[in-house]
Amino acid sequence: MGDLRAFFKRKGGGDAGASNAPKSAKTFAASSAGGLSGALNAVRWSAHHDSLLARHDPASAPCARVAAFDLDDTLQKTRSGRPGYAVTDLADFAPWSDAVAPALRAIHARGDKIVIFSNQGGVKGAMDGKRAAVVRARIDAFAASVGVPMLAFCGTQKGPEKDPRGYRKPLPGMWEHFARECNGGVAPDLDRCFYVGDAAGRPGDHSDSDRAFARAVGVKFLTPEAFFESPDATTRGEDAGEKSETERRPDASAPTVVDLVEDEANRSGSVEPFDREGTP
Repeated sequence: MGDLRAFFKRKGGGDAGASNAPKSAKTFAASSAGGLSGALNAVRWSAHHDSLLARHDPASAPCARVAAFDLDDTLQKTRSGRPGYAVTDLADFAPWSDAVAPALRAIHARGDKIVIFSNQGGVKGAMDGKRAAVVRARIDAFAASVGVPMLAFCGTQKGPEKDPRGYRKPLPGMWEHFARECNGGVAPDLDRCFYVGDAAGRPGDHSDSDRAFARAVGVKFLTPEAFFESPDATTRGEDAGEKSETERRPDASAPTVVDLVEDEANRSGSVEPFDREGTP
């Protein structure tokens, strides 16, 4: 599974069969890395505006109830301890905990639509480059291992010049694209949706960008610990309409969405201290 050399030789080309992908978008077949086959063959990826990668799975039915997740340090971690953006060996990626796959299967069984929203800044604008290939392959492999349909959206650029549509979290552009283009015309019921992510503004967190993303979208926010360590997988996120005061008002000492946006707008190209996920 870790050897992507053959995969890298195959550049993604225009594939008009991409499910739900706008005609103007560049499309890619699902990764064949690791010998994945079967239902995965129907999955397609598309690239938009050189700043968004989108995974389309026709088995993921339109739904008003969305269970949304971050990727790094929420659904997956690395065995080596290296940041996900620095890893090319798919075998280094592992579930964040043993509870991840059973929880996702349980919420899929109750009817939720599973969607990943992740910053993957290492891709930048190279939608068919090596980093993009790793991102697509790791998400395809993760989805196949869990065995349930899921969509994924990855913001790849930083700052208003390269990301004018605000795809990068904490801005809500990825969610807006999903809701507008990739849910079969069904509007998400925000009171019944939630987002799980590790960047919650807690002491030791790299930012509050996941919490701020959930706030910008208007859905409940949960940390991986709160979600995956819940004693009953069948009730996870079912109180999604009940946003607590803590969720509405994060730690004032943590960087806010305004801080992060202003920081990106004024950035001179140095490494971001608050964007460890998917950032070289």
